[in-house]
This record gives sequence, structure tokens and C-alpha cells, in this order.
Amino acid sequence: MEHPTGRWWSIPVPTISGGEKKLNRRLVSSREAVEQKLKTIAGHYFCLADAQEAARRASECSTSLFQVETTITESAVFGRGRPPAHGPRPTVSRFVLSCRINEDRAAVEREQTLAVSSWWGSKRSKSRGNGTSSDPLVPSRGNT
Repeated sequence: MEHPTGRWWSIPVPTISGGEKKLNRRLVSSREAVEQKLKTIAGHYFCLADAQEAARRASECSTSLFQVETTITESAVFGRGRPPAHGPRPTVSRFVLSCRINEDRAAVEREQTLAVSSWWGSKRSKSRGNGTSSDPLVPSRGNT
């Protein structure tokens, strides 16, 4: 890429280590699994007891990385048929369970540090196998 002044320059591109890639895949798959379970649970319920039981089951879907937050709201639904000519329109209560997935930041950061440190640890242990290392911090085991 050419700079407006005529000099060549490059844009720094952030690199992602192998440990971070694995962690990202794990985060995505874990979130998708929680979302898949919640799809069948969240919805409309006819009585409050059923909605509370579903909220309990939804909160059990929480993992170490994602917490599930549930809310139950009551909504009025008009009854079937034509309303009466004189008087209020009859309504029926329905309970709506909505779920929200919150990422546990502390747990994700802890997993990121573990992923990066384990990835670098595996790279250093591989370089120590034949007695020579390109890492200046690792002492050489060659004949000196």
C-alpha cells in the first residue's frame, strides 16, 4: 500500500494465537448450546406455576462462561369471540418467559489467560525436544 507522501507502509494486523482461536470456538459453541436449550423453554405459559418451573429449568442451563437471566411478565390476552355489547371485554392472563444470556467476563478473561499461557507453554516444550532452542530464555542443552 502506498502512502500519500510516496513511501511504502504497512498496516499492523493483530495476530491471534492458537489458544485464542480454540477459546473463541469454545465460547461460540457454548453460547449456541445454551441458546438451543433456551429456545424450547422460553415462550408463553397459561399459569404462573408453569412459567416459574420453566424459569428454574432455564436457569439450570447456565454454564461456567454464560449465565442465564430470566424474567416472567404477565400479559392480558383478549378472550375469543365477539365482545359483549355492554360491559368490558373479557381478558385472560398469560405469562411470558423471556431469557437473556449474560457472559461472565471474569470467567472468560480467566479462560483467555489460561488459553494463551497453555498455548505458549506447548510451543516452548516442543522447542526443547532436541536440545536446541531458538528461545533465548531457554538454556541450550548442547555440548558446551
